[in-house]
Amino acid sequence: MLVSRMQGPHFPKGDQDGKLSIVVDSLDPILALSKYQRTKSAAPRLRLSKKLLAKQQRSDDESEPVRAMSAKERAFYASPYLRMLSTPLRQCFLTKRMLPSAFLLRFYPMRLPNLSFGKPAQLIVPDGLEHPDFKPRRAGAGYYIVLRNAALEQLSKKGGYKRLSNNVTMHSEFPRQISHLLRLRVLQEIHVLAERLRFRREGATEFPLIRRLTRAEYKQVRSTGIIPYENAVAVLVVPPLNRDQLTKKRPEPSMSSAPLDPPTVADSPPQYSRPLPPLSEFLRTGPETFEDDDSLSSLIPQSKVPLYNGLSLFPSRNQRAALHSALCDLLKIEWQHRFQENAQKARAARVSIPHTGTPRIPPDERKRKTPWPHGDDKGSHAFLLCSDEKTIMRADTVPLAIALWRIRIWEGAGWEGDAVGGWASS
Repeated sequence: MLVSRMQGPHFPKGDQDGKLSIVVDSLDPILALSKYQRTKSAAPRLRLSKKLLAKQQRSDDESEPVRAMSAKERAFYASPYLRMLSTPLRQCFLTKRMLPSAFLLRFYPMRLPNLSFGKPAQLIVPDGLEHPDFKPRRAGAGYYIVLRNAALEQLSKKGGYKRLSNNVTMHSEFPRQISHLLRLRVLQEIHVLAERLRFRREGATEFPLIRRLTRAEYKQVRSTGIIPYENAVAVLVVPPLNRDQLTKKRPEPSMSSAPLDPPTVADSPPQYSRPLPPLSEFLRTGPETFEDDDSLSSLIPQSKVPLYNGLSLFPSRNQRAALHSALCDLLKIEWQHRFQENAQKARAARVSIPHTGTPRIPPDERKRKTPWPHGDDKGSHAFLLCSDEKTIMRADTVPLAIALWRIRIWEGAGWEGDAVGGWASS
């Protein structure tokens, strides 16, 4: 009978100086456990700063240095659907299913001031809905539930939240509060995007993050049902608000986290008394092509892009005014960057080309060569939001796309189960 000999751990030959000491340079796996621990390599970053590169050069750490993302990794990181699926898994309090936290609503019972003797009362409040720059998330444990209005109503009707504590309550305006904060998160994401984009001028001409579709482009999108842009992640149709019939003033933009008055019929102009358009629509990125193939399962579903109607997306006129104003501010920043970039290129071209005494072009001639757009060449009310491996180097539009998508699933879209394909193709 053969008995296999137990082999011990592999010991290194020694340290870099070639010294071995029983006390100082012990290679025993019990005394020097850190020498045998396997650690994960650091996650790649979108860009490496000069400060980080200098720190890695000065460091004597033998671990793998932090590296920048490759073009393929940047393409994955620029997808809002992959970003949502990569969020930490949490268990739904109602269904007991594990889901990415991007599809869940976080809440916790907040203890109220005790005004009488006895056990203090608790109130269920949302947590982490606003951007961390405006309101950081509460530290500590919390609970999660599917981000859907119907699920929250089911939890309140059955009294399932009583499992947390006997003295916990849920106020009647809790669903309306969630709806308000989800829309506020969109406004906050646009504000953060504008602040970060303000200092990144390079690439504004070649890789725009947001732009208006012309009237001709928007008509083509509505007639064909196709958004022919590879890096499109969302299209927002947000027309400017009309003046009030009584006060003759436009509504003031509001980004307050305090609850707003619910929209009434009197707040809407007569032309909007007809049924509202759907909150979102899924449009293809190209024409449907079916090849002669026996196995239909081999066909890859075509990706689709959500088109959001601002009238249904933001029922509150004050929030919708803030949305239109924030999108116009983003367009203004992009226009300024393009203007500065083109002016810089023109100055560089004048320096490189010797002066030949070309006569100066009269202002009227310049005006005729660069006319203002007319007709279908004018901008429409549709805003195109883009994200790919090139635009993400300027600024990240994925959080804005995720905030819009969370409003969509909160209102009940995407949970029916009749879709075929993936997140971007259903």
